Amino acid sequence: MNKVHAREGNHVVMDNLFTSIPMSNELSRKGIAGTGTIRENRLENAPLPPKKSMKKTSRETFEYACSENLVIVKWNDNTAVSVATSKVKASSCVMAERWSSAQEKNIQVPIPQPLKTYNVHMGGIDLFDQFVSQYRIRIHSKKWWWPLFSWGIGAALVNGWRLYRDLGHDISLLQFTRECSQETL
Repeated sequence: MNKVHAREGNHVVMDNLFTSIPMSNELSRKGIAGTGTIRENRLENAPLPPKKSMKKTSRETFEYACSENLVIVKWNDNTAVSVATSKVKASSCVMAERWSSAQEKNIQVPIPQPLKTYNVHMGGIDLFDQFVSQYRIRIHSKKWWWPLFSWGIGAALVNGWRLYRDLGHDISLLQFTRECSQETL
């Protein structure tokens, strides 16, 4: 937080690599709000049901645990998702649109406010990972470095595509990837 000059009153949204209960408490102590998905093994002694039992419940079920400055919410969507926040109240819900395979249409389901806040602000890394995974290089190799190399090419393509779009060109990632591969031949 020191490197990005986060100050009191800021709200930081993190993915599960960075979110933990001690991290959230430290941010809260500094007056910085934090929200992020949290891994199951980092929930420590939070009185929430395990992921296995949450998966057996209905889709919109959620449980939450509160302390003086932290709320942890576990919600069952397609899978159980946990979010820790020091900014948003857990008890409030908003409606979100989700695809129902059983009904074969979009349905409205209640989603806890901390998850809605995370989904609205997740941006950055989650979107980047989503774009990189769309058109992965599907050549398998036994070399240890190949996954790093192929990921690097995908990352460079996504970054190039985003810069190209910032210049005012309306092009899909697939079309940009095709054009780049044709230019390298």
